Amino acid sequence: MLNASEDADLAQSPLTPARAVELVKLLAEDAISSKQAKQVFSAIMDEDKDPSVIVEERGMKQVSDTGAIEAVVDAIIAANPDEVARYKEGNTKVIGFFVGQCMKEMRGQGNPKIINSCWPRSWQNSVNAIANVNEGPLMSGSSCVIGRASNASDDARGSIRSK
Repeated sequence: MLNASEDADLAQSPLTPARAVELVKLLAEDAISSKQAKQVFSAIMDEDKDPSVIVEERGMKQVSDTGAIEAVVDAIIAANPDEVARYKEGNTKVIGFFVGQCMKEMRGQGNPKIINSCWPRSWQNSVNAIANVNEGPLMSGSSCVIGRASNASDDARGSIRSK
């Protein structure tokens, strides 16, 4: 980086003012996370490329589509009934497991702010649907809800993988 050498000259750096502004804009628009911004910064310095080019080449753009994220969240909840039971027993730490699984499923491209903001609603809807399936009285209606979430999740994953 710049401070690695006393002879470093900012004017000769690959980080031009335009690239710095572009990087900040990508971060401010939630196109990339702060962790990704650090990676993009390093790549700018190492590869002398524009931030948007680096983000595109590496498939780093975050998914901020609430519907796609909710579909993945719902599918993960539906696929983990034991963890749902632990949550219903009062173990709120299990939410971290579900958030982590969501990020894993979305290959790190899910916008963490959006995931955390939509989690409570998706969690409550999914827990209620799973509870209805497990308890039996609304089994056919509830399984449709869960089936739709799984299909929507497949669509969301497909759109992420196609990038």
